[in-house]
Amino acid sequence: MNFSDLHRLLADQPPGAVAFVGLGNADRGDDGAGLALLETLRSRPELSTAVFIAAGVTPENVLGQLIRSGCRVVVFLDAGRWGGAPGEIALLDGADVATVGFSTHTYSIRLVERYLEAAARLTCHYVAIQPLRTEPGAALSDPVRRGIEVFVGEGADA
Repeated sequence: MNFSDLHRLLADQPPGAVAFVGLGNADRGDDGAGLALLETLRSRPELSTAVFIAAGVTPENVLGQLIRSGCRVVVFLDAGRWGGAPGEIALLDGADVATVGFSTHTYSIRLVERYLEAAARLTCHYVAIQPLRTEPGAALSDPVRRGIEVFVGEGADA
């Protein structure tokens, strides 16, 4: 998956209808990959009307903000152990998220999704970045940093 694929997935949405939610803990190495990807996507002109929320490890704390934003689609960005190479990025559906390690959060991200679907009829998508390391105190790994660059088209071989 790359930025063009993500952009095509969201292309039919009106301005302001898409929210990106970055998840993870930047103090745990690649667990902060979702937050790093969020900041990179924020600078893309194609997404200038999107809502960007850095939820960290508590997506449940931004539910009201998401509902009030008027968005129709939420894209959760997070580290996830789905079997790819470190730094590889994939679009997962809800069933996939239930079976892979989609980061470390107090509440199940599927529970958050079900709430958003019921409360505001929002559609949720998941972008997972395969981590290399998530130890406390580690920095974002080079493969994950490079994966984000390639995803958004900033890498030499993008």
